[in-house]
Amino acid sequence: MRCPGGEYMADPDADQTSQSAKDATKAAHDKRWVESRSDIGKNAVGTVPIIIISILLLVLSVAVVVALVQLWPLSSSSTSVHGTHYVVMWIHVNLELESNYFLIVVLAGALGGAIHSLRSIAFFVGERKLQWSWILYYACLPIVASLMAMIFYLVLRGGLISSQASSQALSPYGMAAIAGLVGLFSDQAASMLKKIFSNLFTSANSDTPDSAPLN
Repeated sequence: MRCPGGEYMADPDADQTSQSAKDATKAAHDKRWVESRSDIGKNAVGTVPIIIISILLLVLSVAVVVALVQLWPLSSSSTSVHGTHYVVMWIHVNLELESNYFLIVVLAGALGGAIHSLRSIAFFVGERKLQWSWILYYACLPIVASLMAMIFYLVLRGGLISSQASSQALSPYGMAAIAGLVGLFSDQAASMLKKIFSNLFTSANSDTPDSAPLN
């Protein structure tokens, strides 16, 4: 719309019409997305399945805590790099310190994932909104959390900790704490890993010279 002085100014009616069109398009898209969703898992979880799932997660948490206690190094001086004998759940194993740290990280990550699942299930049961579509997520979360904790451990050992440091110089408390937090906050940990690799690949692409033209 043109002003008396010759300058142009935005037409509020046109802006409002454009915004209304955008809102209508978004509403139509959301409606199609809702209609296309599958009906699998839309029902609420009953009382008996909730009790069974909660008991299984509690048993898993207790078993992981027991295994952590049984695998925990007594001290850096009493733990040999060449291997130490452990009894885990009536299973006799002989582990080097590096292998012991791997197991501690995996177990601590699984413990964090189990805690996350228990908290979320308790919250949604309290809100009466727990549906079957989320059960697979909560069942897989301890496994996914343990794997993510192991990846985080590899990233820390490979990049943030000197490769010349021996295993005896590391603290199992710090490793277990990081792994537990990764399992407890797996979504944030995945976002952090994504940022790390995005920056890594961006730096690698910027350092790579352009290809020379073929003659």
